[in-house]
Amino acid sequence: MLSEKTIVIALSTVAEKPFTVQASVVIGIAIVMTIGVYGLVAGIVKLDDTGLYLTKMAATNT
Repeated sequence: MLSEKTIVIALSTVAEKPFTVQASVVIGIAIVMTIGVYGLVAGIVKLDDTGLYLTKMAATNT
């Protein structure tokens, strides 16, 4: 839903531009959003790994 709104807003700013510019904008948004989503997921996984590490360290120290 958010990505649809982002694309609509971006396309409205380049509505009078040639098709190649419009396509480039959509491709650029897709790349940036994909990197952002995968980065967020990677961060969540790293937090989970850190929590597991801290739990194991706490178990060995007691």
